[in-house]
Amino acid sequence: MQTRQMISRSLGAAALAVAMAGTAAVAQEFPDRPVTMIVPYAAGGPTDLMARFVAQRLSDHWGHPVLVENRPGASGTLGSDHVARSDPDGYTMVVANNAAQGAYELLNPNTTPYRTLEVFAPVAMISLAPLVMIVPESVPAEDVAEFVSWAQERAGEVNYASAAMGSATHLATLMLSGMADLDMEMIVFQGAAPALQSVVAGETDMYAGGYSTVSGQVDAGTVRAIGVMAPQRLGAAPDIPTFAEQGYDIEYGSWFGLLAPVDTPEAILEQINADVNAVMDNDEAREALGNFGMELMLMDRDNFGAAIEARIDLDRNLIAEAGLETN
Repeated sequence: MQTRQMISRSLGAAALAVAMAGTAAVAQEFPDRPVTMIVPYAAGGPTDLMARFVAQRLSDHWGHPVLVENRPGASGTLGSDHVARSDPDGYTMVVANNAAQGAYELLNPNTTPYRTLEVFAPVAMISLAPLVMIVPESVPAEDVAEFVSWAQERAGEVNYASAAMGSATHLATLMLSGMADLDMEMIVFQGAAPALQSVVAGETDMYAGGYSTVSGQVDAGTVRAIGVMAPQRLGAAPDIPTFAEQGYDIEYGSWFGLLAPVDTPEAILEQINADVNAVMDNDEAREALGNFGMELMLMDRDNFGAAIEARIDLDRNLIAEAGLETN
């Protein structure tokens, strides 16, 4: 009996060693051909620009091309679904964010073709784009508290611009409205650009957008930035105080990172994570992302996965508390 147990244990150890060696070999050989990063939005936006920056550095690091392919449509779910259905080999990843990988499926459960936590594996967190709250010159508010007081006095008369139902702007404003007991109407526009222009024109009273979206108008003086929803001030805009500094415990923004099909080998996922962190953890990358209105935010895969899950839980609660209809 003892001899049989020893043989069984030896065979098990040998099998484990072979499996580990095979996994290591897979990681060492990756990549041996071009890698594709799918951007589920149109070319030229902050997500696309960030993706191309990361892709170039990974290309240089790996010695193989990293191609960026734009597959826009259906609020980012078209390109995302393509990746979810791709071979789980690490050669196709999606440049993901909290909208296409979270909010959209919460608001549209019947039409979203995937569930993020079921079909994607976290690869690498790259950046966070905190929202900056702006108001037009017609709104007499220099900070968040003054805006809150002004809006409370005009319950039901104040509106705010949003790029889409369930967008970061929408959900972040729900947080502010709930905390400050505000009654504001959302005006939905087809994208961030027209939403911003409505504030510039004084047609809407407030907008919370990424710094890369609003910075041009802030610098031109056509709108006033009164707070950033981040744990600390933005490196690209150190004069804008955080909400927390002004007494409002609100942090909200868009996360950006890489996801792969769920059955991608762990060794490959860990290698990509390590390589992304290696090529991005430097001042050049921080400055480049700052120009896109983003803050560098690197972490390991476990923490990235936990962050995605926590954000989905937060948005689910916001949507439920606001009584938003789902499709």
